Amino acid sequence: MNLLALVWRVLKKKARLSENPWESIERKRFKVRSRRELTVDELGRVIAAARGEMKLLLAIGIYCGLRLGDAAALDWRSVDVAKGIISLVPMKTARRSQKRVTIPIHSTLHAMFTVIPREQRVGPVMPNLKARWESFNGALARDVENLFLSVDIKTNANALTASEKAAMEQAKKDGKELPPLKRATGRASADCGFHSLRHTFVSLCAAGGVPQSVV
Repeated sequence: MNLLALVWRVLKKKARLSENPWESIERKRFKVRSRRELTVDELGRVIAAARGEMKLLLAIGIYCGLRLGDAAALDWRSVDVAKGIISLVPMKTARRSQKRVTIPIHSTLHAMFTVIPREQRVGPVMPNLKARWESFNGALARDVENLFLSVDIKTNANALTASEKAAMEQAKKDGKELPPLKRATGRASADCGFHSLRHTFVSLCAAGGVPQSVV
């Protein structure tokens, strides 16, 4: 539609057209569903359940607001522990420009960085998770989703949390029939995932009085 409207607009003068029929056709509007932010209780549960590099990955999402790819691929060259800043060009931004983003390191995240010995602060911050992301980025997203479900955070309408699975198993053992769960037809829209931490970051900044322009 956009291409046809552009072609007719360019040719309008040369062809002496009185109108561009493609401009008057209304475009279909798509409903965009954004992932929700996590509550403080949910954040506590998911952080407590995370182990190793996954805990650090979640902390980077919460305190930096980075997308999954940028967080997983974070390199020590982008992290200045002494100055307390992270400076990088996000992957999505890099497609259009080379605009660099500088983020102050929260004290909680700073403490997690300083635990790592200096001699190990070379290359990827989380080498195992970066390798998993590069092999297939959907695998890491699924790891995060499974972690959320394990602490009863619903990721989409069709995903079963640990409590729901346990209830179904118990009902099966007892010979009872539970009412069917409300499920979405077709592919369910994601409600919660790593991107939820990005929204959480924005809310935490707002609650802390950080100006919207800085966020």
